[in-house]
Amino acid sequence: MENSSNRNMKGVFEQLTAIKSTEPDEGLYVKTLKRLQRKNTIAFYWVGYATCGLIILVAIESYVASNTINKSNQGISPLIYKTNNTLYYE
Repeated sequence: MENSSNRNMKGVFEQLTAIKSTEPDEGLYVKTLKRLQRKNTIAFYWVGYATCGLIILVAIESYVASNTINKSNQGISPLIYKTNNTLYYE
């Protein structure tokens, strides 16, 4: 039994030694650096989108804030029901 597993292991090791090593392309390092530098920058249109979104959010918030201030200045008088206590007409 030990001989058969030993033979199988020798076959595996022979296959592993037959694997050829590879060499990367000469310009691979330069290409990789260029891609990394290009990916680290933010595209200008994304900055524009973010700015537009921020302006829209500020405009909406100011509109909502101005409406709540106008409504709060009225006080509670619209909430109170006024009854007519007139018993007869003159």
